[in-house]
Amino acid sequence: MAVTFEGYERRIDKINKTLAEYGIADLEEALKICTDLGFNPYDITEDIQSIAFENAKWAYTLGCAIRPRLRGRGPQGRPGPWQPGRHAAR
Repeated sequence: MAVTFEGYERRIDKINKTLAEYGIADLEEALKICTDLGFNPYDITEDIQSIAFENAKWAYTLGCAIRPRLRGRGPQGRPGPWQPGRHAAR
């Protein structure tokens, strides 16, 4: 699948930097990470908002692929004692 969207050339360098930061090869691998976990954020975005721009669908996909890579890290990706469910204000 060839990923393309409006402004691709202008945005791809930042996207590739983010992909590399989290050890993800490309947007197709980001989608595979999600589908291997049992969901497809690209399709979900399209189903919820059929007129969503392609870049939005891929942005949600990348964000969802990054999240599993943050396990064991605190808010903003910093190492720390943060755990899901324990970050709410008390």
